[in-house]
Amino acid sequence: EKQGLYVDSLEELYKKSDIITLHVPLFDSNKHMINDQAIEQMKDGVYIINCARGELIDTNALIKGLDSGKIAGAGLDVLD
Repeated sequence: EKQGLYVDSLEELYKKSDIITLHVPLFDSNKHMINDQAIEQMKDGVYIINCARGELIDTNALIKGLDSGKIAGAGLDVLD
């Protein structure tokens, strides 16, 4: 029996995940990987946890997502 979640892209991951946690180093290529576009693709009521670098998340997009209810909650170790 298969367990876990297998996806081919971040977009697919965003659409399927109830909770998204970030545990990656920061590079120019992933700065603000959680932005308005990414949040729009996420399930309603998603939780986002960032245990990595603050600049992975666009803080303004996160606030908009929280205010709209798209994001149910966020746990942040650091901020942008």
